[in-house]
Amino acid sequence: MNNLVAQHSETGKLSGASATILRPYMPELDTIRGIAVLGVLFLHFFFWQYGKLSFSGPARAFLNLTQPGGLGVNLFFVLSGFLITGILLDSKDHPHFYRRFYTRRALRILPAYYTILILLLLLRSSSVVFVGMSFIYLSNLTPLFGVTCDYGPLWSLAVEEHFYILWPTVVRRLNAHAVAWVAGSIMVVVPILRVISFFAGWRRGLDWYTWFVADGLAAGCLLAAVLRCNISRMKANRLCSFLFFSPTLAAVIGQPYGILTRTTPSRRGSSADYHQHLLCRIHPVRSYCRHEFRQALRKFRHASFLRIHQLRPLPRSLTSIPHV
Repeated sequence: MNNLVAQHSETGKLSGASATILRPYMPELDTIRGIAVLGVLFLHFFFWQYGKLSFSGPARAFLNLTQPGGLGVNLFFVLSGFLITGILLDSKDHPHFYRRFYTRRALRILPAYYTILILLLLLRSSSVVFVGMSFIYLSNLTPLFGVTCDYGPLWSLAVEEHFYILWPTVVRRLNAHAVAWVAGSIMVVVPILRVISFFAGWRRGLDWYTWFVADGLAAGCLLAAVLRCNISRMKANRLCSFLFFSPTLAAVIGQPYGILTRTTPSRRGSSADYHQHLLCRIHPVRSYCRHEFRQALRKFRHASFLRIHQLRPLPRSLTSIPHV
């Protein structure tokens, strides 16, 4: 993809933010990839190994910090969507579009992938049925068929393979603007599907099935497509800020409900108690602000301008909401 980006920049097909952001070598992507790798490794080597043991103090705090490391997989999906969509868009006019893409993907992934599957059979650490389904990239869908997932890490590779199978046709048939709209629609629809499935009681596979985790891939696809629509750098920055701060805000709001760890809160009271406590603390602040607004509006009616400095400062007792 990096060479293709350089070629497009030289021929003038990329301009504005696209020409400066999409460069032959982007070291920031290596940094993001490293963060994702470390997150997953810390989760596996620390929290999953020692999280159930009776640690306290700094050791327990460190283990709790490694628990959200599984989000590194989601970060990988975003990177994959960004890079693969860039490759596909930059080479969509190539006469051997499909053969070129699938040959490179196969040489890059399949030798190591099938070697792992053969080792799982030889070591008898996985059932024949599970390995057979994994051979056709269905390891993340085994619960649908009543088959135990004997080797968990393969689920994300199955999601990637589904993406490789379906997405090239979408990119081949659409221009960059349409690809951006499709990716944005997936980002909206997939979380709605998760919410509906959760409240309907269909909670199996919420973090494994392809149609429940495709929004991460779609986020990367959206970025890759938008940056090839010759948008201004300001609009690109706004889009990136939205994609960064929206999930960050969701993580902050949903942290008491287990959104970072996918577990139901058990200590320090239930999430309902926290929600009720937070509302009780916010209510006085909201009432105070409403009262001050009415006072200011009353003054504004009798004066030529509103004197903001006449508003009383917020009482110190109302400015702090205790962390629970």
